[in-house]
Amino acid sequence: MDKNDIVLRQATPDDLLAIASLYCTLWRQDLAAQGLAEEAMLCSKLSTAVLALRSPHTVVATDIQQNGRVVGACFAGLAGSTNEAWRADYERLLAAADQRAQTADKDLEASLYCDVRELAVADRFIASESPFAQAEISLLMLHPDCQGLGVGRKLMNDARAKLASAGATAFFLMTDTESDWRFYEHLGMQRLHEQRIPGPQQDFVTYIYGGHTA
Repeated sequence: MDKNDIVLRQATPDDLLAIASLYCTLWRQDLAAQGLAEEAMLCSKLSTAVLALRSPHTVVATDIQQNGRVVGACFAGLAGSTNEAWRADYERLLAAADQRAQTADKDLEASLYCDVRELAVADRFIASESPFAQAEISLLMLHPDCQGLGVGRKLMNDARAKLASAGATAFFLMTDTESDWRFYEHLGMQRLHEQRIPGPQQDFVTYIYGGHTA
């Protein structure tokens, strides 16, 4: 994959399946390996929709040599802002998760609502009135084929510029032990908080990192 073939564009709800498929590839293969492919996609779609709902700036990285295949995404917005274009999908998928949860075991139920519940940590951080709580990057992900090409930095720089244009001087993001949190430290961000969250198989630790828009 050539970094010169990667183009950023604004995401729309029409990209839900493509973004969720990438999310599933990165973080929901445990469910797929258990024969729960449908549930894995439901988790991924719900996570995509709830994160997009709170992110007016939803951007995807696409590979023009592969018919515009989505290979990355970054969602960002001022704290407390919403992107109403994604609300209908979020409500539909939440209802589907609620229905599936009625017959799910504890581990599957935890997977279904993992990101929905994790956002409560972000909301408490916003309420803390930290100087970094002005804005949030709620999702940053890359296909493994893109890693090391500078695409992640390109997505971050794009989000920073948009947040700065919206009036924010600082922002935060959440990550965890299942993600490449060292990447944010490489970009000069600082760890502000960590918290242990119950996971479907084992507990994991979430981190809040803070950075500046300029």
